[in-house]
Amino acid sequence: NVSRGFDFLNNKQLQDTFTIKYSEQFGPINASGSISGTYDNSNAKLGVQNINFGINLKEFQTSYSLQFSVIPGNPIAVFVHTLKYSNLSATIYQKPDYIERATVSGSLNLFDYTTKISGTYYVRTVGAEPNWSLSYSMEKKDEKYVISYNTDNTKKYLLELSTKKIDPNIYIKLRYDPSRNVIDSMNLSIDKSLHCWRLFIGADLSYKSTGNWLDFLDKLTFKFYLTDISDIFFLLDPKAGQFQFSGM
Repeated sequence: NVSRGFDFLNNKQLQDTFTIKYSEQFGPINASGSISGTYDNSNAKLGVQNINFGINLKEFQTSYSLQFSVIPGNPIAVFVHTLKYSNLSATIYQKPDYIERATVSGSLNLFDYTTKISGTYYVRTVGAEPNWSLSYSMEKKDEKYVISYNTDNTKKYLLELSTKKIDPNIYIKLRYDPSRNVIDSMNLSIDKSLHCWRLFIGADLSYKSTGNWLDFLDKLTFKFYLTDISDIFFLLDPKAGQFQFSGM
């Protein structure tokens, strides 16, 4: 496909634009590619050319593509690789001598769980310290498990567990700081059935340099509530010295 234009106001010919496309089936594999760019007739020079190449295995829900631009007289600045499998996608931005950036995201079904993955990687220059983050979770009804790193730009690991399928119900959220090699904070709760009542125990803890374990405890909560009417409860916070009753 070639197009040519002319600027009548300025009485000059515009650059030609061209696109070449290719697609071929090799058994279960489809290979395709395209080249698009410009050509300066006045100076007989090629302009920027955008090149795409891809392969697709539809039967396996997998595909790969490569994209880059060619500027005459200059090295290729970046190659963009994209790999997809089912609902997962990964993209890599490759400079001539290092990987500048990468992203991964998506989900898949593993056993009875929906597994979600997301991650990023970035480095400014060759030899610089990379900045990266990663999150991996497994979820299904009344269950959730998460492990992640640096998703909030704090360079800390996060472990989260939540389950309501067993009695007592358990929730744990733990943050680990690798720079200090300490558990930075932890949120813990247990919800236990007691016939028509339930007992909830919750604790929030954070690391203190004093070394005194009691100083780590920021909040402690005991709550009794009716199983079918959660608005009726007794609440005790011994750390803050508070007692609360609600209902009727």
